[in-house]
Amino acid sequence: DLPGTVAGDSVDLGGNHVIYNGLTTEIDTLEFGPDGRLDLYGGKLTATGELSTSQGGGDVVLTDAGQLWADGHSGSDLDIWINESARFANTGAATDASLTVNGGDAILATGGAVYGVSDGETLAVHSNWADVGFDDDDGGVGLLVFEEGSTLSYDVQNGGLGSIKEVDTGAFEDSDVRSGIDLGDATLKIDLAGLNAANGTELMLMDADEIIGVFDEADISGLGGRNATVIIDYTTDKVSLELSSGNGQVLFETIGEQDDVSEGEQALWDALTAGQGVFDESSPDPELPEDEVEYLAAS
Repeated sequence: DLPGTVAGDSVDLGGNHVIYNGLTTEIDTLEFGPDGRLDLYGGKLTATGELSTSQGGGDVVLTDAGQLWADGHSGSDLDIWINESARFANTGAATDASLTVNGGDAILATGGAVYGVSDGETLAVHSNWADVGFDDDDGGVGLLVFEEGSTLSYDVQNGGLGSIKEVDTGAFEDSDVRSGIDLGDATLKIDLAGLNAANGTELMLMDADEIIGVFDEADISGLGGRNATVIIDYTTDKVSLELSSGNGQVLFETIGEQDDVSEGEQALWDALTAGQGVFDESSPDPELPEDEVEYLAAS
């Protein structure tokens, strides 16, 4: 029997290299086993439970039009590559995974989901054509949370840098999600080699409804005779990179304060500041408007 034939089926790769292509399958959990690998070239595989890795970790390679939807990840050392027109979507709580986006769609969090970049793991955006960020049609809260010791990486493709933001991937009828990002003292790493941008250009790296936190440090290569200023704007909730003539210096600038809450986004801000994505569903602030209480509980 093929997994997914019976409701509640789960899959254990048992440390093997498995190829999936051209089907639409729904399963419960997907376990990789030691050093298991899954290649998806087409079709849509949905794990309504979570992805699970054990000692040795696992690998997922999404290519062509392959899609993987998963209700989070637990375990350690899961490496995910998204290429060409493929799509990955996290609908739960995902941690301890490194994600490299070379193309396609990377829905880090749908409404009610959290994507955590753990200590030692990397979120790498290597495409300025890919859609990377948040998408859903339920008005829910989607969070991206970096831990201290994690890395956010950008590389130039086609002369430009990619960005993380709310995106309309076409996976939902209407794109309507409330996005939050905690920078969490992560390391920002950018390779500007091949960038087609003049001095004075401001490149958007991140854009969300609420952004908190700071970067621990920035490692920016390929500056040449330019300086780079990393701007964290807590009033507009954007992170950008501004280039100017110089000698390779990397500077930080903040605008506003971390506790600047955008109008109507109190519940989202509370979710971001409630312990790195750990929420108390039983006790949202009763003084908030009813719809805000519902969003906080849902997140």
